[in-house]
Amino acid sequence: MAIAALVFGIISIIFAFPILGFVIAIVAIILGAKALGRVKRGVGGGRGMALGGVITGIIGAILNVLITVFFGAVIWAVAQSGSWDAIMECSQVPEAQRQACIDQRSQEIVQQQENPT
Repeated sequence: MAIAALVFGIISIIFAFPILGFVIAIVAIILGAKALGRVKRGVGGGRGMALGGVITGIIGAILNVLITVFFGAVIWAVAQSGSWDAIMECSQVPEAQRQACIDQRSQEIVQQQENPT
């Protein structure tokens, strides 16, 4: 159980996918806590690995929350700036004209931000 806690904790840090990484981190914390309980009762060993699983699980959970908040803020900022509409509009344009569309829409967005009405 202690080894599994440590492995899940490390995975939650390395593969910090929003939501999935957080779930893996929580599993690491739970397994580590259970393993520490078993060590305390004298039923099992691996106190260091169990403690490492709890610590890496906590770090992984915090990291995953921060990454989720960061991506949420980026998505919100893009949606608020009008860039998303530009991206969707220009994705419908034939490939040969796509860059011109992107350039034009980018200039419009910059002008709107400089001169809000």
